[in-house]
Amino acid sequence: MDLVGAQERWEHAVSLWEKAHGPKHPFLALLLTDVGKTELRRGRPARARKVLERAFSIADLEQVEAGDRGELRYALARALWDAGGDRKRARELATAAHQDLSAAGPRAARRAGEVKAWLDAR
Repeated sequence: MDLVGAQERWEHAVSLWEKAHGPKHPFLALLLTDVGKTELRRGRPARARKVLERAFSIADLEQVEAGDRGELRYALARALWDAGGDRKRARELATAAHQDLSAAGPRAARRAGEVKAWLDAR
C-alpha cells in the first residue's frame, strides 16, 4: 500500500473511532500518532505537527505504554523540528521518547537507537 492509501485508511479509522467514542478518547491518540507518522513519511511536517499536537493533548501519557508514548513523543519532536517549530521542545520530547523506548524493552531497542542518533545529530 502506498502512503496516500495508508493515510486514507488511518483517517477513516480516526473518523470511525471519533463517531463511536468521541473526539477526546485517549485511545484516539494512538490512531492520530499513526496519522502523524504517515504525514511525516509523506514529507508534510506541518500537517503532522497539527495531528500529533492533537494526539499529545488527548493522550493520557501515564496510561499509555512506554513504547507507544515514545513513538508519539518522537514523531512530534520530528514534526516540530522539520516544520521549523520550537526546537528546544523538540529536543525535550525526543529525550523523553528515548527514555520511554529504552524502558519499553528489547523490541523497542532499535527505535531507541534511532532516537538517540536523531538527538546526537542535533
